[in-house]
Amino acid sequence: MPPVSPACACKAPWRARCCRRRPPSPRAGPPRRRATRSLWNLRQFDLAARHRGARALRDAWLRFLSPGWRPVRWGIAGFVLLNLVGLNLWAWHQRGAITAKQQAMVELLRTTHPKVRAVIDPPVQMQRETETLRAMAGKPGDSDIEALLAAAASAWPAGRPPADTVRFEPGRLTVSATGWTPEQVAQFRNQLKPGGWQVEFDAGRIVVSRASRGTT
Repeated sequence: MPPVSPACACKAPWRARCCRRRPPSPRAGPPRRRATRSLWNLRQFDLAARHRGARALRDAWLRFLSPGWRPVRWGIAGFVLLNLVGLNLWAWHQRGAITAKQQAMVELLRTTHPKVRAVIDPPVQMQRETETLRAMAGKPGDSDIEALLAAAASAWPAGRPPADTVRFEPGRLTVSATGWTPEQVAQFRNQLKPGGWQVEFDAGRIVVSRASRGTT
Protein backbone atom coordinates (compact mmCIF):
# COMPACT_ATOMS: atom_id res chain seq x y z
CA MET A 1 0.00 0.00 0.00
CA PRO A 2 1.34 3.48 -0.79
CA PRO A 3 2.41 5.56 2.21
CA VAL A 4 -0.09 7.95 3.85
CA SER A 5 0.89 11.45 4.89
CA PRO A 6 0.94 12.21 8.66
CA ALA A 7 -1.67 14.94 8.23
CA CYS A 8 -4.15 12.41 6.97
CA ALA A 9 -3.17 9.66 9.40
CA CYS A 10 -4.61 11.50 12.38
CA LYS A 11 -7.99 11.92 10.78
CA ALA A 12 -10.76 9.47 10.22
CA PRO A 13 -9.74 6.21 8.57
CA TRP A 14 -12.20 6.68 5.78
CA ARG A 15 -10.46 9.92 4.79
CA ALA A 16 -7.03 8.28 4.56
CA ARG A 17 -8.03 6.72 1.29
CA CYS A 18 -8.17 10.10 -0.44
CA CYS A 19 -4.75 11.08 0.90
CA ARG A 20 -2.86 8.28 -0.76
CA ARG A 21 -0.18 9.44 -3.09
CA ARG A 22 -0.84 8.73 -6.71
CA PRO A 23 2.15 7.09 -8.47
CA PRO A 24 3.52 9.10 -11.41
CA SER A 25 2.51 8.06 -14.90
CA PRO A 26 5.24 6.14 -16.75
CA ARG A 27 4.66 8.34 -19.81
CA ALA A 28 5.55 11.52 -17.93
CA GLY A 29 9.15 10.48 -17.43
CA PRO A 30 11.50 11.61 -14.65
CA PRO A 31 10.57 14.71 -12.62
CA ARG A 32 13.41 16.72 -14.16
CA ARG A 33 12.14 16.05 -17.65
CA ARG A 34 8.60 17.01 -16.64
CA ALA A 35 9.94 20.25 -15.17
CA THR A 36 11.71 21.19 -18.41
CA ARG A 37 8.47 20.66 -20.36
CA SER A 38 6.50 22.95 -18.08
CA LEU A 39 5.87 26.57 -19.06
CA TRP A 40 5.75 27.73 -15.43
CA ASN A 41 8.52 30.03 -14.25
CA LEU A 42 8.60 30.94 -10.53
CA ARG A 43 11.56 33.28 -10.75
CA GLN A 44 10.38 36.84 -10.08
CA PHE A 45 11.89 40.30 -9.43
CA ASP A 46 15.71 40.04 -9.07
CA LEU A 47 15.68 36.34 -9.91
CA ALA A 48 13.86 36.86 -13.20
CA ALA A 49 15.82 36.31 -16.38
CA ARG A 50 17.12 39.42 -18.08
CA HIS A 51 16.96 38.10 -21.63
CA ARG A 52 13.25 38.21 -22.34
CA GLY A 53 13.71 37.51 -26.04
CA ALA A 54 15.61 34.29 -25.41
CA ARG A 55 13.06 33.33 -22.79
CA ALA A 56 10.20 33.92 -25.22
CA LEU A 57 11.93 31.77 -27.83
CA ARG A 58 12.53 29.06 -25.25
CA ASP A 59 8.90 29.12 -24.15
CA ALA A 60 7.72 28.97 -27.74
CA TRP A 61 10.05 26.05 -28.45
CA LEU A 62 8.86 24.19 -25.36
CA ARG A 63 5.25 24.83 -26.33
CA PHE A 64 5.98 23.50 -29.81
CA LEU A 65 7.51 20.33 -28.35
CA SER A 66 4.60 19.76 -25.99
CA PRO A 67 2.32 16.77 -26.61
CA GLY A 68 -0.55 19.07 -27.57
CA TRP A 69 1.38 20.31 -30.59
CA ARG A 70 2.22 16.84 -31.85
CA PRO A 71 -0.39 16.98 -34.69
CA VAL A 72 1.11 20.28 -35.83
CA ARG A 73 4.59 18.78 -35.92
CA TRP A 74 3.33 15.81 -37.90
CA GLY A 75 1.55 18.15 -40.31
CA ILE A 76 4.69 20.23 -40.90
CA ALA A 77 6.78 17.11 -41.45
CA GLY A 78 4.24 15.76 -43.93
CA PHE A 79 4.12 19.09 -45.78
CA VAL A 80 7.91 19.20 -46.13
CA LEU A 81 7.99 15.57 -47.26
CA LEU A 82 5.33 16.19 -49.92
CA ASN A 83 7.22 19.20 -51.22
CA LEU A 84 10.44 17.21 -51.49
CA VAL A 85 8.69 14.43 -53.36
CA GLY A 86 7.02 16.96 -55.67
CA LEU A 87 10.31 18.69 -56.45
CA ASN A 88 11.99 15.39 -57.23
CA LEU A 89 9.16 14.39 -59.56
CA TRP A 90 9.27 17.77 -61.32
CA ALA A 91 13.06 17.55 -61.76
CA TRP A 92 12.72 14.01 -63.13
CA HIS A 93 10.09 15.21 -65.62
CA GLN A 94 12.28 18.12 -66.75
CA ARG A 95 15.28 15.85 -67.24
CA GLY A 96 13.15 13.54 -69.35
CA ALA A 97 11.92 16.43 -71.51
CA ILE A 98 15.47 17.73 -72.05
CA THR A 99 16.70 14.27 -72.95
CA ALA A 100 13.85 13.84 -75.44
CA LYS A 101 14.66 17.18 -77.13
CA GLN A 102 18.34 16.30 -77.39
CA GLN A 103 17.51 12.95 -78.89
CA ALA A 104 15.17 14.60 -81.41
CA MET A 105 17.95 17.01 -82.47
CA VAL A 106 20.36 14.11 -82.91
CA GLU A 107 17.85 12.22 -85.05
CA LEU A 108 17.19 15.34 -87.15
CA LEU A 109 20.91 15.85 -87.74
CA ARG A 110 21.45 12.24 -88.78
CA THR A 111 18.41 12.30 -91.05
CA THR A 112 19.30 15.59 -92.74
CA HIS A 113 23.04 14.96 -92.97
CA PRO A 114 23.68 11.20 -93.10
CA LYS A 115 27.42 11.74 -93.56
CA VAL A 116 27.80 12.94 -89.98
CA ARG A 117 29.03 10.02 -87.92
CA ALA A 118 29.91 11.37 -84.49
CA VAL A 119 27.34 13.71 -82.97
CA ILE A 120 28.85 16.05 -80.37
CA ASP A 121 26.93 19.33 -80.65
CA PRO A 122 23.88 18.90 -82.90
CA PRO A 123 23.00 22.62 -83.40
CA VAL A 124 26.56 23.61 -84.27
CA GLN A 125 27.07 20.60 -86.53
CA MET A 126 23.73 21.25 -88.26
CA GLN A 127 24.70 24.86 -88.99
CA ARG A 128 28.16 23.87 -90.24
CA GLU A 129 26.81 21.19 -92.56
CA THR A 130 24.14 23.58 -93.89
CA GLU A 131 26.78 26.24 -94.58
CA THR A 132 28.88 23.67 -96.40
CA LEU A 133 25.96 22.67 -98.64
CA ARG A 134 25.15 26.32 -99.32
CA ALA A 135 28.74 27.08 -100.32
CA MET A 136 28.81 24.03 -102.60
CA ALA A 137 25.62 25.24 -104.28
CA GLY A 138 27.12 28.70 -104.89
CA LYS A 139 24.56 30.61 -102.84
CA PRO A 140 25.75 33.55 -100.71
CA GLY A 141 25.27 33.31 -96.97
CA ASP A 142 24.57 35.91 -94.32
CA SER A 143 28.27 36.31 -93.58
CA ASP A 144 29.31 36.77 -97.23
CA ILE A 145 30.08 40.13 -98.74
CA GLU A 146 27.14 39.98 -101.13
CA ALA A 147 24.60 39.77 -98.30
CA LEU A 148 26.33 42.48 -96.27
CA LEU A 149 26.53 44.90 -99.23
CA ALA A 150 22.88 44.29 -100.08
CA ALA A 151 21.84 44.99 -96.48
CA ALA A 152 23.88 48.22 -96.30
CA ALA A 153 22.54 49.42 -99.68
CA SER A 154 18.92 48.77 -98.63
CA ALA A 155 19.22 51.12 -95.63
CA TRP A 156 21.61 53.71 -97.09
CA PRO A 157 20.33 57.24 -96.24
CA ALA A 158 18.87 59.19 -99.12
CA GLY A 159 21.09 61.97 -100.33
CA ARG A 160 24.30 60.48 -98.96
CA PRO A 161 27.10 59.80 -101.46
CA PRO A 162 28.61 56.33 -101.78
CA ALA A 163 31.08 55.27 -99.12
CA ASP A 164 34.68 56.31 -99.66
CA THR A 165 36.14 53.10 -98.21
CA VAL A 166 34.74 49.62 -97.80
CA ARG A 167 36.44 46.84 -95.88
CA PHE A 168 35.20 43.28 -95.60
CA GLU A 169 36.03 40.71 -92.96
CA PRO A 170 34.33 37.34 -92.51
CA GLY A 171 30.89 38.30 -91.24
CA ARG A 172 31.66 42.05 -90.93
CA LEU A 173 31.39 44.95 -93.34
CA THR A 174 32.98 48.30 -92.45
CA VAL A 175 32.07 51.39 -94.49
CA SER A 176 33.04 55.03 -94.00
CA ALA A 177 30.27 57.28 -92.70
CA THR A 178 31.99 60.62 -92.36
CA GLY A 179 29.53 63.48 -91.93
CA TRP A 180 26.56 61.33 -90.98
CA THR A 181 24.16 62.90 -88.52
CA PRO A 182 22.92 61.00 -85.44
CA GLU A 183 19.46 60.84 -87.06
CA GLN A 184 20.89 59.17 -90.18
CA VAL A 185 22.81 56.64 -88.08
CA ALA A 186 19.69 55.84 -86.04
CA GLN A 187 17.61 55.47 -89.20
CA PHE A 188 20.22 53.16 -90.75
CA ARG A 189 20.29 51.01 -87.61
CA ASN A 190 16.51 50.86 -87.23
CA GLN A 191 16.00 49.76 -90.84
CA LEU A 192 18.49 46.88 -90.54
CA LYS A 193 17.55 45.68 -87.06
CA PRO A 194 14.30 43.88 -88.05
CA GLY A 195 16.28 41.84 -90.58
CA GLY A 196 18.60 40.51 -87.89
CA TRP A 197 21.50 42.86 -88.60
CA GLN A 198 23.64 44.65 -86.03
CA VAL A 199 24.99 48.14 -86.70
CA GLU A 200 27.87 49.77 -84.81
CA PHE A 201 28.99 53.38 -85.31
CA ASP A 202 32.40 54.55 -84.14
CA ALA A 203 34.77 57.30 -85.30
CA GLY A 204 33.02 57.96 -88.60
CA ARG A 205 32.72 54.29 -89.53
CA ILE A 206 29.76 51.94 -89.61
CA VAL A 207 30.19 48.21 -89.03
CA VAL A 208 27.41 45.89 -90.24
CA SER A 209 27.27 42.30 -89.03
CA ARG A 210 24.76 39.57 -88.35
CA ALA A 211 23.29 39.99 -84.86
CA SER A 212 23.79 37.09 -82.48
CA ARG A 213 20.82 35.17 -81.16
CA GLY A 214 19.08 36.83 -78.25
CA THR A 215 20.09 40.41 -79.19
CA THR A 216 17.47 40.97 -81.88
